Amino acid sequence: MINYDIVGVKEDILELINGNEIEIQLENYGVEDIRKVSEEEEHVKEIFYSKMVTFGYLTYYNGKISIPNKELKEEFIKALNDKESDMQYFYNMIKNSDEMLEVTLHKNVKRMCEILDKLHMEKIIIEDKLDHGNLKRVMDYSYFNARTKYDIEEESPRGHGRANIIFLPKGKNKVNGEIIIIELKVNRYYRNILLIGINYDQKKVKYSCVIEEYNNKIKLLSTSESEAERKRSNELEIIRKNKRLRGSSSKP
Repeated sequence: MINYDIVGVKEDILELINGNEIEIQLENYGVEDIRKVSEEEEHVKEIFYSKMVTFGYLTYYNGKISIPNKELKEEFIKALNDKESDMQYFYNMIKNSDEMLEVTLHKNVKRMCEILDKLHMEKIIIEDKLDHGNLKRVMDYSYFNARTKYDIEEESPRGHGRANIIFLPKGKNKVNGEIIIIELKVNRYYRNILLIGINYDQKKVKYSCVIEEYNNKIKLLSTSESEAERKRSNELEIIRKNKRLRGSSSKP
């Protein structure tokens, strides 16, 4: 279905599967248009996408193409599973994305790194350029199925060497789900890292803050809490202890 040999098509398809739109002018590139061979070679991508729009695989609106529905997106994902193409690498990432989210929520950093290392080595060679844009795409597909439980937003000062990916719980997951923030770095090493959480309680009209300091091996060095946060932590600990006591007393 997809001709990956056309320059730029691989990158476009990955963007489309990830839910993005691609700007491209397809006017006058219809299936029935008669063109010279030289024109077809020059505009082969436009002609290819025009055919996909005509056959219903893509939608074209306001100068942008997109995948029209979930069912067709599944077909595009299946098309990645091509042993003759290096696009199978992204298909494998999607297959592993449920486990990637699960081990992330369980804070199993060893398994997270194992998954990323294995997928990375399947595709990347030493000479390949792995910048923040490419690393961001790896993350998009490593956590691909997380979008069923999370709204995924990107907070990226482009060109400034970092990309934050924010996972916000949605639906039933909204009440008890954990917010995930991923900051991507390539060849950056720091002395220590400060993880800062700031919360505003509208009912109490108070802020609570917590700062955790880690070294560059991600070992927790210290935790600093505001009085409000410390009080909240103590309240949660009392609740947990009471639950454990109730649980133990109910046993025969």
